[in-house]
Amino acid sequence: MSEAIIGVVIGGLLTGSGTWFAMWVQHKKWKTEQNIRILENKRNRLEDLSKTTLEELSKGMANNSYGSDMMSNIEILFPDHVTKKFGEFMEKEDKTELDLKHGFYDIALEIKKALSDIDEEIESLLS
Repeated sequence: MSEAIIGVVIGGLLTGSGTWFAMWVQHKKWKTEQNIRILENKRNRLEDLSKTTLEELSKGMANNSYGSDMMSNIEILFPDHVTKKFGEFMEKEDKTELDLKHGFYDIALEIKKALSDIDEEIESLLS
């Protein structure tokens, strides 16, 4: 009789462990999907913000007048490496036309790197 009880207990544990394993796998899959969705939303917001910011930056460079909204977006909403490049550009005095072009290019490049970094995060989660 004790062998029958042991068999039932072992059978129950094996059956339950299969259920728990399936739930664990589904949870990991769900969590990965949520992370991908969050990163995609982050990328879309950053891409939209980068378009308007680069337009405003170009106008600001042409007029030597930078909007506080654009500057605060760069300082707060963009990654640190974009903020750093923008700070380096703003610190330079007596900017020539070439300095403006290089500054715009450097900032745009850092923004594109930020988008690319998010793309790489998404790819790593998918593989």
